[in-house]
Amino acid sequence: MAILMPFLIFISVSANTGYAASTFSGFGVDTKGYMYVGRDLNIEKYKGDELVAVFGPIKARSMFFTVDSDDTLSIATEGAVITMDSNGTILNERIVNPTRMQLYKELAKTTSFTAQNKETYSWDTSFLERLKVKNSDGTVVYKQPLRDYFARVIRYSMIVILPIFFIVMMIIIIKNPQPPKESRLKSPNDKGFTFD
Repeated sequence: MAILMPFLIFISVSANTGYAASTFSGFGVDTKGYMYVGRDLNIEKYKGDELVAVFGPIKARSMFFTVDSDDTLSIATEGAVITMDSNGTILNERIVNPTRMQLYKELAKTTSFTAQNKETYSWDTSFLERLKVKNSDGTVVYKQPLRDYFARVIRYSMIVILPIFFIVMMIIIIKNPQPPKESRLKSPNDKGFTFD
């Protein structure tokens, strides 16, 4: 377990400080050409390669978002739908029954976005390589930071490794039970004499 601790600490500290994001939570482009990228519970706003604003963190366990035709952002969490303007101001928040979160489920599976100018952007969320968002002609418009890629690989690896680790430990414990400890250890010279 000690081997895994540095990786768990890296993910936790990175997520809390915003240094690295282990999840990609959406992408969109508004009518003015601003690009929005979801990193964990934050939404970053870019003009070209320049980061101009960060909205969030959104108060939720997870979220996905898209950019609507009127340049507002529709953010779906596991229990609410939030409407935000392009400056990061929350305009509306509607609580939704988690079992009926259709928008959340749809956005979670989305791997493309079509802007108002009909430009289509697509991405692949496979952890085998750094996430890249490409436009219609294949040009990369956004590339996941290396630190985010490492955080994502570590996160998904932990999901696989931790259960295997605990199963192996349980098997070792079951196959090698600890012998009961004696209540008193006797030395070779202990003849059982008592003193008055």
